[in-house]
Order: sequence, then C-alpha cells, then structure tokens
Amino acid sequence: MDAGIPIVEEEVVDADTDPNRLLGRPFQYVEKAVWADDRIEWSDEKQICTVEVFKNKQELQARKKRIEKIGRAWSQAVQYQFSKGLVLIRLDRRLTPDEAADYGKVLKKLPL
Repeated sequence: MDAGIPIVEEEVVDADTDPNRLLGRPFQYVEKAVWADDRIEWSDEKQICTVEVFKNKQELQARKKRIEKIGRAWSQAVQYQFSKGLVLIRLDRRLTPDEAADYGKVLKKLPL
C-alpha cells in the first residue's frame, strides 16, 4: 500500500539489533521494524519511528502504558502511538499531529 508517507532507512530488527533489547524477551514484542520519516529534520541524535508486534493484547497495552508513563514524566520522550490488533506504531514527537495522523489512517485500513 503506497500511502505517500516518506519512510526512509527502514530496517527489520532482531534480538541482537533491537535498540531497546526487548525483542522476544518475556512479555515484550515478538517482531519489530524501525524507520525514519523524511518530513522530520534529523540531527545527529536521530529518533526512530517503530512498529512492534505482540503475542497478545495485554502485552501490547502494557507496553503502550509504559511508553505513555515515560512521556508524561519526560517531555522529550513523548511519542505518538497508534494500535490495531496486535500492532503498535510509535512515532517521533517532532511529526506534526496531521503528519502522525497519516500513520493512523494507514493502520486503520490494514486488515489486521
């Protein structure tokens, strides 16, 4: 599906390359991919957009709540989050609300 979102530097990660070191660990996501959105002007310290897939809804919801808690405590860690089925998309805070909503629209259309 071509949604017109300028995704660059996409990479499927494994347990060795996962920057969070959570892939496949108990109660964590079982699949993960990362990318950059070309609408964001990147500095040396690049934030990554992420899609994570979970075994069940409970683990997805627990992850989502942890990310929200971190964002509430530290504004630099705030992320947009969209979920459907067992998929959680996390997006860099530097996207505008409309740009982030593009991902939500695409996710909503996917048959998950």
